[in-house]
Amino acid sequence: MKDRSHTLNISVVLVVIFYSISIQPLIEGLVNNIIFSYLINFITSIVSYEIILKFIYSFINNRDFFLKIYWRKLYLKGFWSYTYTLEKKEYKGIWGIY
Repeated sequence: MKDRSHTLNISVVLVVIFYSISIQPLIEGLVNNIIFSYLINFITSIVSYEIILKFIYSFINNRDFFLKIYWRKLYLKGFWSYTYTLEKKEYKGIWGIY
C-alpha cells in the first residue's frame, strides 16, 4: 500500500509542479508584486494538489476496474469460501465482499 500511494502522490506532485511553472508567468502579468504572485502560486498549488489527490482517490475507490489495477492481487470482491480445522473437526464457511 505504501508503495502504491507513494507513487500516486509523487505523480500528483509532478503534475502540480508543472502547473505551478506554467501558471507563474500568467500570475506575474496580473499582479505587480512578485512576492504576492509567488504567494498566490503557492496557495493555488497546495489547493490543486489536495483537489487532484482527493479526486483521484475517490475515482479509484468507486470503480472496481481501477481498484483491481491499484491493489492488484490484494483486491478482493465477490464470494469467498474457507476451511479450517479446530480440535480435529473441520469447519467450512463462505462470505461475501462487496
